[in-house]
Amino acid sequence: MKQLYAGAAKTCITPPPEMMPAESFLPIKLTKVYRDLFVRALVLDHDDGRFALIVFDSGDMSRGDEMREILLAQFDIQPQNVLFTVTHTHEAPSFANDHVSIRDNPEKLAWVTKYGNFVIEKMTECVRQAVTLLQPVRWGFAKGSSHINTNRDLLYEDGTWDIGMNYAGPSDKELDVISFVDMQGKEVAVVTNYAVHGTVCFFGKDEAQKEFMISGDLPGMTTAYLEERYADKQTVFLWTSGAAGNQAPLYMPQMERIYHDGSHDLSYDLGYACWTVCEHLAELHSMDIMRTLGSVDHLADTLRFSVVDQTLEVPRLVNEESTDEEFVKLVLKLVMLNDVAIVGVGGEIVMEIGERIKALVPYKNTIIIEHIAERIDYIPDKQGFERKTFEGTNTRIKDGLGEEYILCALQNMLQQLYK
Repeated sequence: MKQLYAGAAKTCITPPPEMMPAESFLPIKLTKVYRDLFVRALVLDHDDGRFALIVFDSGDMSRGDEMREILLAQFDIQPQNVLFTVTHTHEAPSFANDHVSIRDNPEKLAWVTKYGNFVIEKMTECVRQAVTLLQPVRWGFAKGSSHINTNRDLLYEDGTWDIGMNYAGPSDKELDVISFVDMQGKEVAVVTNYAVHGTVCFFGKDEAQKEFMISGDLPGMTTAYLEERYADKQTVFLWTSGAAGNQAPLYMPQMERIYHDGSHDLSYDLGYACWTVCEHLAELHSMDIMRTLGSVDHLADTLRFSVVDQTLEVPRLVNEESTDEEFVKLVLKLVMLNDVAIVGVGGEIVMEIGERIKALVPYKNTIIIEHIAERIDYIPDKQGFERKTFEGTNTRIKDGLGEEYILCALQNMLQQLYK
């Protein structure tokens, strides 16, 4: 079997000054930069061809087919062997043409399309650099934990479920790392996976509290810290989101105030301090990642991978904002790296669905990566849909059926894999 080769790179995708102010998928314009945004690429080369993991510091994405065509034409990476994802930071400009807040707004769509062209150009540069840096590597996997998240579905006194800090609620603390190490023992790239929203600085503003700022939030600050810590090795860290639909960071910029009459609102505001708090959480998270990375105790120099893709048509929820379409398209991807299973979902699943996916997949080392395609909003389980949690009331899928369709499809994908 051929020796495994790997190369990794990152390229800045912060909009240049001439493109500012920047458009978001939120109803705001971003006018300042707290920290730069990046696209990061990991390219693997071995017997089964080339495989690429590409991570954008962004809230969402579009134009995946267009990017796959470029990767095939320029780098001989087959379309099925590309896994795109975003960190889901809420302080990044959008390049998601299909997002519901963008596609019907001509002015916003024009900017997002222009920025998308810029992002695709930088993505191509990033992959080209990663291919240039291909070198023999060994690789390994390890599990750890990080305690910087919490469940965010909270039952209030008035009987309603809303976003809040539900420290007793179901929460996934598992932290996974995949390390690629050169023949001298230097980390070339590290893939990390953890279930948390990038919302510590949601609607974060400058010190005067007047202008919204760009940043990678918790995922971006984590990778920035780690890449500075490993600067002598020039290691690229690719942070990916697990089943984080209902997993919040321990601190949010606006938090619920609970009044004596049982009502609540978001009147507690960290203001500019949210950036400091986010840096702190990122450092704690980075310590957990480094600790887990240090526990990788077996390195393999070969790799076999296989990929199964499936796009589902899930019944659409009918409401006043519905289109004439009867179904929501949900993209799934199953990638096997030896005995490590990666389950990709084109949406935001709650952690309970994530746990049931891991129970279904017959491999103890299973990673879930969200946001692998055009965003379709939240995928709650039936309980969340019936409780009308934030995820249950912000879904396009009818009656909480997303989990049923995902698990059924995943069983079929596993059978295809065995064949």
